[in-house]
Amino acid sequence: MIDGNLDAAWATSSPAQTVKNYVFGAPVDNFGVQFRAFWSLTGLHLLVLVEDAAKVNNTPGEVSFDDDTVEVYIDADGSRGTTLDGLNDHHFLFGFGDTMPANVSLRRLDGVAYGQGQSAAGYGMEITFPWATLGTTAAAGKVFGIDVHVNDDDDGGLRERKVAWFTTQDTSFRDPSSYGRVRLSAP
Repeated sequence: MIDGNLDAAWATSSPAQTVKNYVFGAPVDNFGVQFRAFWSLTGLHLLVLVEDAAKVNNTPGEVSFDDDTVEVYIDADGSRGTTLDGLNDHHFLFGFGDTMPANVSLRRLDGVAYGQGQSAAGYGMEITFPWATLGTTAAAGKVFGIDVHVNDDDDGGLRERKVAWFTTQDTSFRDPSSYGRVRLSAP
């Protein structure tokens, strides 16, 4: 079940990765992010867990960088270009409380599934990206680029901070060479 919660499906995932590079704004004690990933022949699966007691979405129906938002960047062929190639460099947005994601770069969302869970301490987003939508296929040993970012809005105005897993500058929206490189291990 895709529900944004850490459950038995994640037992074989990669170890939790901490998302801690502040690319905008200042650190605060009540905000933290981790993600996990695993793959199957049908898709790439992510679970992003956000510690954030002040969950804000004041632009419902519109995925906004200025609300609490998870951003996922994928360079599906691992080409590491310095500009988006228009083929398989993706920038996905998942807004807290929104029912539809957005693919800012290529507008392809076929089969992308996600669910959200929340508690007083924060929220989780569980996401599946079909390989076909990403424009690639999967096999053990495949290398591709990925980065996970989270925007944090505490007061309903503009975002206060943004953290990234790999990059240390907020350039991923235009520069796939800034993504981390991962290799698919045998399932």
